[in-house]
Amino acid sequence: MSFAVFVNLFGAGVLTLFVPSLTKSLQNLNGNGQSSLLGIFVGLNVLSLLLIFFFVPETAGATLGKGEGGLNSISLEELNYIFGVSTLDHIKYQLRHMVPWALDRLSWRIVHPFSQKSPDSDGPPEVLYTWVNVRNARREEERRQEGAVSTQLTNERQRQMSGDSEITDSS
Repeated sequence: MSFAVFVNLFGAGVLTLFVPSLTKSLQNLNGNGQSSLLGIFVGLNVLSLLLIFFFVPETAGATLGKGEGGLNSISLEELNYIFGVSTLDHIKYQLRHMVPWALDRLSWRIVHPFSQKSPDSDGPPEVLYTWVNVRNARREEERRQEGAVSTQLTNERQRQMSGDSEITDSS
């Protein structure tokens, strides 16, 4: 976190040093220094939006548990699942499923701006991350382990009981 704050403040310091001279240069170049500078910042924001959309995996459905110190945490199994999907598969999913779905919703909203009905006639897009399966797999594994332990205890008790009965039969 401290490194992120350092980078943020360092960037703010660099902007403080270079924005006045950059504005003057743009003013001399085309006569609209501040407008051109705003255009540069808009372009950088659009670039960051595209990079985040295509390269940052979705974690909205992941379960948050309380870790040590009361911090929210995601289980290691779900982190493995999130980062187990390749970046190329994530980009393909975003292009093939999410972009068309978002454009359909947007076009429906433009055509029906005051409608109260939902534009999801086809339903939500196909999901890439199935959180329920990760959660259920973990629960199923815990149940199997509990079942194996209880089966072991039952078998051990039966062995002890049969061993005790053999001892009493022989005496």
